[in-house]
Amino acid sequence: DGIVDRAFVEVKGTCSSGACTTVNASKVESGFDDFNDNDKVEVEGIITDLTDQNNFEVNGIPVDASSATRLPASINLVKDMEVEIEGIINGSTLIATKIKDESNDIKIEATIFSVTPANNSFELEPVSGSGQTITVVIDKSTEVDDEVGSITNPDDLITSLSSGQFVSVEGYDGGSGTVVASEIKRMTPSDEDDVIVQGKLEAITKDASIMVLGVTFTIDDAGETDFQDASEGNLTQDEFITAAPVGTLVKIKDKDPSGTTLPNGIADEIEIELP
Repeated sequence: DGIVDRAFVEVKGTCSSGACTTVNASKVESGFDDFNDNDKVEVEGIITDLTDQNNFEVNGIPVDASSATRLPASINLVKDMEVEIEGIINGSTLIATKIKDESNDIKIEATIFSVTPANNSFELEPVSGSGQTITVVIDKSTEVDDEVGSITNPDDLITSLSSGQFVSVEGYDGGSGTVVASEIKRMTPSDEDDVIVQGKLEAITKDASIMVLGVTFTIDDAGETDFQDASEGNLTQDEFITAAPVGTLVKIKDKDPSGTTLPNGIADEIEIELP
């Protein structure tokens, strides 16, 4: 009872498949009454009401962001913007410790091309051998999730990266063609499979190519490229082009079907993430 659209809930259960698109719930708790003060929570959703940059609601949940770290630091909160909030509960209010802009969220899973420790940066090459690279910058706010070793400090990460390593990066546009990393994960060899590039659509040519973050992927005009809307519903290529003008947040996946070969620069899946 009491569960309605946009309600804040905690669900415990088991996944019905490896992709975990459905959870068989053993317990569902709704509302802040089911949480205690100082409980840590993470909420991802839409700003449903905005008083000012420090006081707003996400999915109807009151948020106090007066002491929150913001990613990016220049984020300008507006109504209907998608954000991720981390914080603790205080009565009926979520006291935010971190606010992240999800409306232009950049995500990349690819192989490191080169590392420049002096600049706290490295380059990713999503299409192997193409020379098309994406520069990623590490700063003090970067979170580290290390499956290869035990690194947790961003100051130690840059000297441990090397060309050929496969990493997952989440971040935001840092200007001048760079991505500032909010989170970096060094991935184990078993995870080295599909290349993912998510960012704003820069160009698309029917039956030819698509460009995101300065990297061009081939569209398989024989029909092997799958197009999807924001709900993962299938689209024709023409429907996708109509629904996703330049500037739309999209995700490109270049799959490794064998698990042993490098992806070949063909966009196997192209999905609209946000309009």
